[in-house]
Amino acid sequence: MIVPTTIAVLNNADITPLSGVAVSVWNTAYTLCLESGVTNGSGILVIGLESDTEYRVFLQKTNFTFYPIPKTIAITETPETFEFLGTEAITPAIPDGLVWLYGEVKDLTLNPSINTPVSISLATTPQSKGEAMLVRSTMQVFTDVAGRWGTLISGGTRVSVAILSCKFSKTGILPFTGTIDVRDLGLYG
Repeated sequence: MIVPTTIAVLNNADITPLSGVAVSVWNTAYTLCLESGVTNGSGILVIGLESDTEYRVFLQKTNFTFYPIPKTIAITETPETFEFLGTEAITPAIPDGLVWLYGEVKDLTLNPSINTPVSISLATTPQSKGEAMLVRSTMQVFTDVAGRWGTLISGGTRVSVAILSCKFSKTGILPFTGTIDVRDLGLYG
């Protein structure tokens, strides 16, 4: 029997509705996406799901984290509302001449990869400091409980980011100010 199921998504900070959240509902083996949609202005998406079945729900919205992902829901014969909370990702104020280099690490089930080391090798270019090339240095940061990492680096710096656990690496030159997701690093290098 198909049961109307309500997905309600709220902002964790002030419990206001979150519109525009992409919702996808999968079987427990992750082999088939059964339903998908986007929450409306009231943070609601209503979908029809088979009763007496468990599903995995993924939620995505730019600058928001939903933990843990996926969320497991069990559908009964009674229509239900499942409430989910999203936490906004905070980007720090960026002083002039610095760049907030950041990224996110998730495992195969899209759960955050916690306390994962991220190695960043950098060399400052003459343009950023008005002097000769500085000696290369390497720094290491770790992901937080949401799988996010970030660090402030001088603009114009050539960086190489490596996340060994994911076999990920990216190299490029940072812009002279602002923010950049590590996935976009190749646009500058």
